[in-house]
Amino acid sequence: MDRITLGACACCSLDQICYSCTFQRVRCKANLGLFKFRERNAQSGSVLKAGYLPPSAVEFVNIREQCAWAHRENPDEATAKAMALISAAVAKNQTAGGKLPEYQPPERSTLILGSGHAAEICRDLLRIQNIEIYDPAEPPSRIRRVNGCYSVTQNGADWAAAGVVLAPGDSMEADRLRRAFGDPPYRPRSRSIQQGLETTRPGVYYCDPALDSSVAGAAAAARVSAWLGQCSKTPESHTAVVDPHRCRACHTCVDICEFGAPQLMGTEPNRFSWIDPVICQGCGACAAQCPSDAITAGDATDAQLENMIDAIWDKPARVDQKQIVLVFTCNWNPYSGMETAGVKRLSYSARVYPIRVMCLGRLRPGIILKALERGGTRRSFAGLPAGRMSL
Repeated sequence: MDRITLGACACCSLDQICYSCTFQRVRCKANLGLFKFRERNAQSGSVLKAGYLPPSAVEFVNIREQCAWAHRENPDEATAKAMALISAAVAKNQTAGGKLPEYQPPERSTLILGSGHAAEICRDLLRIQNIEIYDPAEPPSRIRRVNGCYSVTQNGADWAAAGVVLAPGDSMEADRLRRAFGDPPYRPRSRSIQQGLETTRPGVYYCDPALDSSVAGAAAAARVSAWLGQCSKTPESHTAVVDPHRCRACHTCVDICEFGAPQLMGTEPNRFSWIDPVICQGCGACAAQCPSDAITAGDATDAQLENMIDAIWDKPARVDQKQIVLVFTCNWNPYSGMETAGVKRLSYSARVYPIRVMCLGRLRPGIILKALERGGTRRSFAGLPAGRMSL
C-alpha cells in the first residue's frame, strides 16, 4: 500500500486538548510511518517500503467539521457529502501526482549585510552554532538567488549563502540593500505580522533599525538557524517542477512568482526555468500561467483536480447535481474558516462541496470549464487578497 485516504476530524484545539484523541492521532501517524519516512527508503516508480510513507501519501478529509457538525440537522445529506468528499480524495490519490524535485542541500551559511549593531549580535550568535558567516565590508551591488543560494556581487567578487540577514544602520542603508535585489517586485518587503523580521523572500530577514538592535539581532539569528534546518531537509512534495524539454524560457514564471522561486538556467539555445524547491511555496500560480504547459504543480495536478470534480458529481445520489455548489478554496484562512464553521456548529447548505488548492492562482481556466462541463451552475472562490499569500 503506497497511498492512504483518511476520513477523520481536525484537531479540536480551539476548545480543548483531549488526551485520548491526541494519543490516538499520534499512534495513527506512527503506524502509517509518517515519523519514520526517509527519502532513501523510496525509489522512483516503486512501491514505498511499508511503514515509511511520506506525508504526501496521505490525503486527509475532514468529515466531522465539514459534514457531521456543519450539517447535523440533515444527517442524510451530511453522509452523502462525506462520501463525495472521500471519493474525491481517493480519486486524487489514484491519479499520479507531480515528481519530487532533485535537491542538494546548501552548506550552513549566512550573508549578513549592513552596518547596524544587530548585525554584530546576529554574527556572534550564529558563529556559536558553527554557521559560516559572510559579511562583505561594503554594500553589495547585486543580490540574487542562484542555484539554491543567495549570491552577492561586490567589486567583482561573489559570495553565496543559504540565508541573508539585512541589518542596516539607518533607513538610507536599508533602501540601498533593498535596491540590490533588483526591480521592485523582487525586493524583500517586511511582513508586519512578524514585526518587520520576516520578509516576502523566504530566507531573507530584516532587522529594522527602529527596533532594539540586541533583540532584533538575536531574533534574526534564531530565524536563520531555523531556516538552515529547513534547507537541510528534503523539500515538500507540493513544490512545482519544470520540464526543461518543454520550457521556452519565456520568463513568465519568474515574473509571476512573488517569492522568487523560478530562475532561468543555462544559455541559449538550452535555456530553461528551474524552480527552487526550498523557496517554492506550492501555490501553483506558475503552472497555471505557463504558456508551454511545462510546469507541474506539486500539490495537485490538473488531472487530479479534474478527477476530484468527476468524483464529486458522480457520488451524491441524494442530491440534485444541478444544485451542487463547488467551492474552490485556498489552503489558508478560507479553508480554515470552513472548518471553524463546523467547530462553532454554524450550519450552511450541505450542497456546498469544497475543493482545496494551495492558492486560487493555481486554477487554470480549464479546471473551471470542467465543472461547467459536468453540469455545475454555481461556483465560488475563497482565497486571500493579493499580497497576502501565506508562507
